[in-house]
Amino acid sequence: MKYTGFAFRQNKNAPLQISLVLATCDLDEWARVPTRLSNRPQGFQRAAVKGHIAEIEKFFQQDPSNTNASPTSILVGLAPEAQSLVSLVDPDSGGAIDPVDVGTAPVRCDVELDFDPWQPDDDFELVNQIGELAAVVEAAVAASDEEADTPDAEIEDDEESAADAKEPLDEEDSDVEDDEESAADAKEPLDEDDGDAEDTDEERQSTGTTETSDSDDGEESAAEALHLFSYGELRDLLASKAYESWDEDDLVRLRDLLVDERKPGLIIDGQHRVAATRNIGEVPFIVSFLPFANWAELAFQFIVNNSSAKKVDENLLFAIVGQSLEPEQLSEIEGRLNRSGIKVNLIKASMRVHLDANPFAGMLKTNTPGEKGFLDATAMQKKVIELWYGSKGSSGTRATLKKFRAITDDPGRSKEFRMLDLFGANCGAATAREKAEEWQDGLWFDYFTAFWEAVRDRYQGDGLWPQSIDAWPPVGVGSATPDQQNVQNLMGATILGMLQIAVLQRWAQLREDRALSDGQDFKTMTITPVDFGDQIRNILKPLSPDFFQAYIRSGADASKQVKQIFIRALMDVLTTNKTVAEVRASSDSFRS
Repeated sequence: MKYTGFAFRQNKNAPLQISLVLATCDLDEWARVPTRLSNRPQGFQRAAVKGHIAEIEKFFQQDPSNTNASPTSILVGLAPEAQSLVSLVDPDSGGAIDPVDVGTAPVRCDVELDFDPWQPDDDFELVNQIGELAAVVEAAVAASDEEADTPDAEIEDDEESAADAKEPLDEEDSDVEDDEESAADAKEPLDEDDGDAEDTDEERQSTGTTETSDSDDGEESAAEALHLFSYGELRDLLASKAYESWDEDDLVRLRDLLVDERKPGLIIDGQHRVAATRNIGEVPFIVSFLPFANWAELAFQFIVNNSSAKKVDENLLFAIVGQSLEPEQLSEIEGRLNRSGIKVNLIKASMRVHLDANPFAGMLKTNTPGEKGFLDATAMQKKVIELWYGSKGSSGTRATLKKFRAITDDPGRSKEFRMLDLFGANCGAATAREKAEEWQDGLWFDYFTAFWEAVRDRYQGDGLWPQSIDAWPPVGVGSATPDQQNVQNLMGATILGMLQIAVLQRWAQLREDRALSDGQDFKTMTITPVDFGDQIRNILKPLSPDFFQAYIRSGADASKQVKQIFIRALMDVLTTNKTVAEVRASSDSFRS
């Protein structure tokens, strides 16, 4: 396969780029989409949206004068193991062009790709064609086995623990603010919109509705679910030969999937345009080809291309940064991602919550086809996890802890609490900066886990916390069972975040009281994760499940004022002798 184009670099250290003009029907012969699935986490493309493909196809075909065009380029790379298949040749002399010698001045070249598209033999039955293509899956399984060892709220910066990376918060929609004693420069935005957009999944759950997608069409047959198969599952299917009993349409679907898997090209941006135009004649596009970019660079290009203008789902970016890249791959682009506004370290901390043993393990929802998680990952990161972990600033290197604003009318009580003050004594380091770094190195997760284990233990018996995966609320199409509906009264990022603030506030107040009584500075008081968990359990005792079951959920996601009312109601139970029944009787925020 040979194409003529211009090779160049946008700067001396940028990846080699070749501008080509290709019809999508030709591009489709050798390029595929590296879709990210829960069982193929190394992929980074989002799942295709069938409706969008139909819109583009209609766009090109509906105009009788044929003037409709899409002049934007398609971005394509190559699988790293296939990059040896590409060579650059001088079209005049026929001599080889060394990619290293190509700089910012465009160089006309022939791009030769040593790849033969698979063509079906009409004399072969579909079953035999599938058998012939099975080798590509074996190769993919072997490659994935080699990669199997891959490791895996309303809050603000505490500026005493970091000299930069302050993040301005939307004061109109938050109960927290920056701690200006711990960071002196390099501000970056935190939750500029505190909840309405990111709580949509929770609002749907509270009203009994769920989001639909092309990949959630109810029960699917094995053939219909092929797009969700891992390489191992495909291998097992081929080895069992269960497909031999399938009808012709399903066999064609399997064959076409295997044909796609052997293609060396990777469509980084433009999959919908390719899918919509490849079968309607020769529709040429400018193709921006990165033949020698590594996997990390290709993922970086996808993230940056889709995190500006109309952003791709934040949860998908979360999943790519958190899981799709190996540590050494991520390290290559981590600084660039941080400077692009992607909070890499916080995402890694949140992915630890998703993957490691703790009460939320497996529950985060990244909108990856085939996953079971139901808690919006981005909302959980902002409303729950960030308070514990903190941030690393815009550089990704300046450890910064957070603080939260207390909800109290008592003039004798603290108006805010800094996480460094509450937990810094448990760190062995001397300075605030070093304590923050030590906390983020792993201590935060121990206390985070202890806190949420106490919450889980308090409410699991009553079904507010799911007792098994069967009680996890459904994702996509499907109605919730009574047990799942009960879980939804508590298990949403906004509710969990407000509960966290209220309980931590009460715990901090009790420590202040004890320190005052003992003549101590509460900032110097240490506590183990086990003892911390026990104290949280005691605080939660008066907060019975009916508080959450009767609270009118529609208000909890609405505004700063209503959120404060919710937290005040929590504090009424936690700090006074009022029962939940008494608090409910005196508030119109509860169902009678």
